[in-house]
Amino acid sequence: MIPLIFLLIAIGEFKYIGFFKSIKKTDFGKLDTKLLSPLCLIIAIFGIVIQLVK
Repeated sequence: MIPLIFLLIAIGEFKYIGFFKSIKKTDFGKLDTKLLSPLCLIIAIFGIVIQLVK
C-alpha cells in the first residue's frame, strides 16, 4: 500500500507535483523535478521489490 502512495506522488496530480506537472518554472517545481519525484519513485520501486521478494 505504501509503495503505491509513493508511486502516485511521483506521477503527480498534473499541476504542481510529479513528473507530469504543468507548472515547472517555480522554485518548488524545479526542486520537485530534481529531488522529490525521483526520490518517491525510488522508494516506490524498492517497496515493490521488497514486497515481491518477501
